[in-house]
Amino acid sequence: MRAYSQSAIELFKTCEQRWLFAQEGWRPIDQRVTKANVAAAVGTAFHKAMEKYMRSRRSGFDDRLDHLVTIAQMHWNLWKIEKEEDEWDPKAFAEATDAELKLRKMVEAFVEQEHLTSMYEIVAIEEKLPEVWGESTPDLVMRDRYGLVVVDYKTRLYSNKYYKEQDIKLFPHTTQMLLYTKAVEELYGEKCERCIMVIIPRNKRPKIEFHTSDINIKYRDGIWYPRIEETWRQMDQVESGARPAQLATEHKTKYGWCPYFKACLNYGCDEVEMLADFYKKEKRGIYDD
Repeated sequence: MRAYSQSAIELFKTCEQRWLFAQEGWRPIDQRVTKANVAAAVGTAFHKAMEKYMRSRRSGFDDRLDHLVTIAQMHWNLWKIEKEEDEWDPKAFAEATDAELKLRKMVEAFVEQEHLTSMYEIVAIEEKLPEVWGESTPDLVMRDRYGLVVVDYKTRLYSNKYYKEQDIKLFPHTTQMLLYTKAVEELYGEKCERCIMVIIPRNKRPKIEFHTSDINIKYRDGIWYPRIEETWRQMDQVESGARPAQLATEHKTKYGWCPYFKACLNYGCDEVEMLADFYKKEKRGIYDD
């Protein structure tokens, strides 16, 4: 049995069959580029620049700011080229407007405003955890005299203050942070009881926010971990074929139809018939895109 990510768990609980299709690499042929896809691509491009920045800082020198901006913009443009022939949702076009300028401002703001490298020692940068922990990848692991701390970048754009406050409040209790701190603690043999949420707004005047939280170790080790292991066990059973995947009772939410509704309702999950509207990616994993 291995660990699964927070996003995978949430999808599994929504619909086991939908999760399994995605896990196996099935994708709709006519899938549109959405606003969420664009936001994720901008976030990935920013992460690539931050990876280079932190590696430079760990080596003891400062990378040129324009070089970091170029890295972010290059990854954004490569993604955009891949999606040129796809159909774009109008909201996706709006989200992509001035993406290169936004990335420049985001990178510049982070380099100017960050204080992490002056307070903590860099331990690991975008290093994948062992398979037993789901092969997930913390953005940054750092150390001070109190122990290890996991740092996570969030390239968000909040519509109001309430949603941001809720995200900050829930951050140390998310499966992502509980998993990361538990895995890092076991991997390095040092206590890891803190996490830092770094909010980088996706706009042209970003003000970077750093929010440090303590992990509730009694909850993580005594309540969360034993129960999440049971969820991982169920997911492993479905993925291995030990039991069939259950289907959700509703195929449409406020966000629209399930992208796999044709696979279930039209083709009865028959993989041969599904090829009329779906293709199967070679690389495995739900969030490889």
